[in-house]
Amino acid sequence: MNLPPPSSRQPVCEVWSRECLLHERNIALGSVLEPSSLSSYTSAVQSYTTFCRTHDFPVDPTTDTLSFYVVYICHFIKPKSVSSYLSGICNQLEVFYPDVRQNCTHPIVKRTLQGCKKIHISIASRKRPLQHTELTKVFDKLHSSLSFDDQLFLLVFPNKNVLQDFRKVIMQLSFLANDNHIEFNLLTHKADRAFRGNQIMFKVGLIQAIGRWASESFKIYIRTHPVLLTALLFSQQSSTS
Repeated sequence: MNLPPPSSRQPVCEVWSRECLLHERNIALGSVLEPSSLSSYTSAVQSYTTFCRTHDFPVDPTTDTLSFYVVYICHFIKPKSVSSYLSGICNQLEVFYPDVRQNCTHPIVKRTLQGCKKIHISIASRKRPLQHTELTKVFDKLHSSLSFDDQLFLLVFPNKNVLQDFRKVIMQLSFLANDNHIEFNLLTHKADRAFRGNQIMFKVGLIQAIGRWASESFKIYIRTHPVLLTALLFSQQSSTS
């Protein structure tokens, strides 16, 4: 095929070898998911392949195999978590089985999951909020500890090195709170693909309503651990989007 000559001057770029192109593409593909999401998706695929192997099913995620997997795994984990498992299976197996997403949304798979949610009902339980005295006691005990795990606990930071990302650590100096609103700087999160960062501001009444706090002790709790506020708010946003 003869391509027409360019109408404007193009910058002189180095020509890459095919090996270099493959290498750079693999790096780009490997950067799509956050390490925590990749770990969860990998666990879901391992669960699915184990089911197929032990029940003598082919790994090919057909509608029948997926619906059988759903009804089986719902006996061991909460059915509301199975949707996340299916997302992980789709993400990891789509390269090999292009129809896996279409199969996951097939009526027989969706209705099987809906039925399992009705059969396996789990009662919601909520722990009481921690009091200021309890948080102070933990801090006094751990803040001078030389144990790395103790320091991670105070930071609400993942224990696994591969999941640690200081771009997601909220600096305490950026956390401001008064009777009307709470404000902090969030450098990045997995929904912020461009890593632009955001200044987050929420009204106190909205936070209390989202978290269903019975008292105003939550102000002390999130002031001590503002990262928990991020988890609360963004988990609520993802579940309503």
